[in-house]
Amino acid sequence: MCPQLGLSGAIASSAIVGHASNGISSRRGKFPCAQGRALRSRVVTFAAPKGVLCDLDGVIYASGTSVAIPGAADTVRYFRERLAVPWLFVTNTSTKSREGLAARLRDMGVPCRAEDIVSPAKLAADWLRAHKAEPAALFVGPDLAPEFEGIQQLPPDAQSGAAAVVIGDMGLDWNYASLNRAFRLVMDGELRCEEAEAQRCGKCASAATATAAASVASTASASASSTTAVGATATATAGAAAGSSSLPPAVRRGRGRRGASAPPLTLISLGKGRYYKDTDGYSIDVGPFTAALEYATDQKALVLGKPDPLIFKLSAHSLGLQPEEVVMIGDDVRGDVGGAQAAGLRGLLVRTGKFREHDLHVGVTPHAVLPSIAELPEWWHQQQREQEQGQQGQQVLVDSMMPMTLLPPAAAVGVGVGVVLPAGRGRQQGKGNAAALTTAGA
Repeated sequence: MCPQLGLSGAIASSAIVGHASNGISSRRGKFPCAQGRALRSRVVTFAAPKGVLCDLDGVIYASGTSVAIPGAADTVRYFRERLAVPWLFVTNTSTKSREGLAARLRDMGVPCRAEDIVSPAKLAADWLRAHKAEPAALFVGPDLAPEFEGIQQLPPDAQSGAAAVVIGDMGLDWNYASLNRAFRLVMDGELRCEEAEAQRCGKCASAATATAAASVASTASASASSTTAVGATATATAGAAAGSSSLPPAVRRGRGRRGASAPPLTLISLGKGRYYKDTDGYSIDVGPFTAALEYATDQKALVLGKPDPLIFKLSAHSLGLQPEEVVMIGDDVRGDVGGAQAAGLRGLLVRTGKFREHDLHVGVTPHAVLPSIAELPEWWHQQQREQEQGQQGQQVLVDSMMPMTLLPPAAAVGVGVGVVLPAGRGRQQGKGNAAALTTAGA
């Protein structure tokens, strides 16, 4: 039980199912000491965490509702107010703005500001502004309008002319017509790129022909007596120029995506989740719609959201921490846990929200599996204790491995046998560590 939180019920140690000692993997090694015994030491691959990234839907509140999961509000307050642990909410929700999500959390008793939330919509809006990718075609819910304020948007009925196509969760507004419009916009961008490449190729070919012609003219002027030979050379040169590839290496590698001067079009996906849990059951997420467009257009989407590692790395950087110093807790074994681990973070899975027992057998191994976020304080303090114990053990190990030497019996006053002492403490000329161990053991 965590008395600081006032949570009801004791937290049984068996409730926290961890992988490799709840996130601290270890191996035991044997180190010789002067007495011939073996010291056992654990090598810690992760230090105790310093920051937390937390999912929202299914972790803080019940999926599709505004009902907080028991202990969630107390846990967030404990970490942020009592422990002063850097904390951010990382969500794939693309139906509400960050301010809307923050207000929803505050209504549940969870302290939160809009800037405490990292969302795909915010990342996408920042990307569009930074790359001046306008006009943008937005396939998102109406509540996300504030996130894209100030960005030029394509008219809702336009089927060409987009610099970027942003795919989000539109719920029931996704249908054949809307998906096909997104497809046509991406294809329009691809066709514009191909046209730009063709024009670039034509200019390159013209330049090569002109260069060849100038070379022929110069040769003819300098060698008027060999007009016939020069004419033959000119014919061969022009033919070679027309038949050879004069394209820049970036374009010549194939029907490649874009030349240097080609107008870019970027397909952006606000996360790539497979499904989520709603009040009436499981619902398809944005990932399948993005995958359909990728398949149809043969273009890879820029994923700004989970499970792509980028959102986890950016969030850790926002906390002022390295990825290995941060833990991500969520209910999606692939999107939350797998994505975080791919970015170098630890991933914790909770048995709430969309969790299924099947999730434990999909090839992603969480660093720990908790009944709910209410058990996070106990896990957190366990990591701190194990790190302290590991540091103490390492100090003992260092002390035990100090060079040893053997004092001859004559020098050991009052002692009938040889005495093993650390080097530098009354060390006398001896026979070395190996002989010391042999004599001491005799």
